[in-house]
Amino acid sequence: MTFWRVLLLLSGLAILMPLIIDIFLPSIPAVASAYGVDTGEVQLTLAYLNFGAALGQVIYGPLADRFGRRPVIVSTMVLFTAAGFGSALSPSMEWLNAWRFLQGLAAASGMIIIRAIVRDLYDGTRATKMLAYTFMTGSIMPIAAPIAGGFLTVYVGWEFNLHIIGTIGLLVTLGLWVWLDETGKREPNALQISAMIAAYQELLRSRRFFTYAFAGIGPFAGLFAILTSLSSVLIEFMGVSPEMFGLLFAAVMVGNLAASWLSGRLAESMGGTRLIIIGSVICFISGIAALGVVLLGWSSPPGIVLPSLGFMVGFALLIPAATAGAMSPFPQMAGRASSLIGLAQYGAGAAASMVMGLAEDGTDIPLSAGLAICGLLSMFAIILVLTDRKK
Repeated sequence: MTFWRVLLLLSGLAILMPLIIDIFLPSIPAVASAYGVDTGEVQLTLAYLNFGAALGQVIYGPLADRFGRRPVIVSTMVLFTAAGFGSALSPSMEWLNAWRFLQGLAAASGMIIIRAIVRDLYDGTRATKMLAYTFMTGSIMPIAAPIAGGFLTVYVGWEFNLHIIGTIGLLVTLGLWVWLDETGKREPNALQISAMIAAYQELLRSRRFFTYAFAGIGPFAGLFAILTSLSSVLIEFMGVSPEMFGLLFAAVMVGNLAASWLSGRLAESMGGTRLIIIGSVICFISGIAALGVVLLGWSSPPGIVLPSLGFMVGFALLIPAATAGAMSPFPQMAGRASSLIGLAQYGAGAAASMVMGLAEDGTDIPLSAGLAICGLLSMFAIILVLTDRKK
């Protein structure tokens, strides 16, 4: 497969996680009203979604190594499509939570297969470049989805947003079925418990893998703090309309998109380590700025949107380089390496979503404090990477 064909197919998978999250964000107050619950309870649906995504990280890597990338991703996209349409018909919050869990579980396969296919076909800076461009195209969805979701929530109803998820899932499934070739070599022992334990032990004993895989925990936790709480802060606390929220959130993701493009351009000239350091510093500064705005009494839409934008810029610079750095030494177990990376990242995201939902108090304090903590955690990436380079 050509570079551009691979990029197109992987981009279709990359949009799925941001789609199921971002098109839903402007709907959170409307969903709360429809089911007669508070906003914090609806925010917890993102935690269920992320727990499903974290569980999926453990499942799909070994499956992809055993049966191949193509059959695993096509099968899970069928489940993703069904969960999209099912969530739109949920009669209660309990059913919505269950369908959202399945959406996260199915969508997790996309990120696993992306990382595995990139490792199958590329290495080093070329892998970083492919991941950065894939994330860049994936970043288009967080720009378009909240804008569409805001207007559709107001003029059509929040259920229509979930029907769109099912429709896009169907289109991605058909595209993969027709155009995706197998890229990996099947490993017969990949699903044996002893082989899986041995593989994960080998990965965790690798200082390089541990360093780069866990460098993204702080940024990923900050990402999901933003996704969980920004809509309620802007719509309910600051009085922004759902349509305006969509535009403001899109502005945050424009920064993420630009940084993803820049990461791809700079991967070969600067190297992964420098991108990780720069991204970590930006996340730290943005998190401290978010908390400083609140402590100084300057709470306003720009006061939370601009630090969130900065945090997402740092995230986009750091994550592709960290992911490529973690997977580079393990071409023979790319699926399982991808699983362990995803478990760490989405586990951090699920924990952040849960904390944000439980801490919801109708103000911007939980989000600002959460970003400050996640920014501080991101600085550990610098310590980890620089320490590894000295070994």
